Amino acid sequence: MVKKYAYGIGGLGVDERIFQYLNLTFDIEVLKWITPLSNESFTSYVERFSKQIDSTKQVVLIGISFGGMLAIELSKILTNVQVVLISSTPTNRAIPFVLRLLGQSGIIQVLPNAILKHPPAFALHWIFGVKQLKHKQLLIEIIESIDPSFLTWAIRCIMKWQNSYSPLNLVYIHGKDDRLILPPRESQNTHLIDCGGHFLSITHAKEVSELLNTLVELD
Repeated sequence: MVKKYAYGIGGLGVDERIFQYLNLTFDIEVLKWITPLSNESFTSYVERFSKQIDSTKQVVLIGISFGGMLAIELSKILTNVQVVLISSTPTNRAIPFVLRLLGQSGIIQVLPNAILKHPPAFALHWIFGVKQLKHKQLLIEIIESIDPSFLTWAIRCIMKWQNSYSPLNLVYIHGKDDRLILPPRESQNTHLIDCGGHFLSITHAKEVSELLNTLVELD
C-alpha cells in the first residue's frame, strides 16, 4: 500500500501557527502561501501553489478556512487526494449572502488597508468565536502579520468564488457556532463541534486533534 502524505493549508494568509495547538499522531507539512501576481485569478494561483506538493504521492490536504477552499481547487488538478476541511466549505453556498454581495460589488477594492488589517478587536473576537485572552492575542497577531495586498486579493477571491464541485473523498470538521462560514448539515462525513466558532483549530484543538487522528489514515 502506498503511504499517504499530509499537507496543511492555513487560513487566509495564516502560517503554521494555526496548527500549533493540534496534537496529531501523524506528520504534517504546513504549506506556505505564495505572493499573488498582479490581478492573478484564483485558478492561476492554485496552479502555482500546487508546485509545493509531491504529486507522485497519495495526498491528504487539511485546509482551514480559505485554505480549505484552496484544497478543494487543488483536488481538481491532483489525483489520489483526500480533503479534510476545517472551518471551511467546498462551495460558495456556505459563504453568507451578504459577504458574497459585498464581493460582487467590488467594495473590497476601495477599502483602506488599515480597515482590513485593524478592524475593531471586539468585532474580530465575536466573528471568530474567541473568548480566552491567549486566543484573542494570537488572533490579533495573525491578522496583523498578513500582507495587506494578499489580504485584499484573498478576500476578493473568497467573495467571488463560484465553485460547486465537491471531491468524493471529503471530510468536514466544523464548529456549530461558526459565524464566518455557515456549518453544513451533520452527516456521515461531517463532524460538528459544539460551541465551536471559526477559530476552531485553536479554541477547540483537543476535539479537532481527536477527529483528525481518527479520520486521517496515512498508512
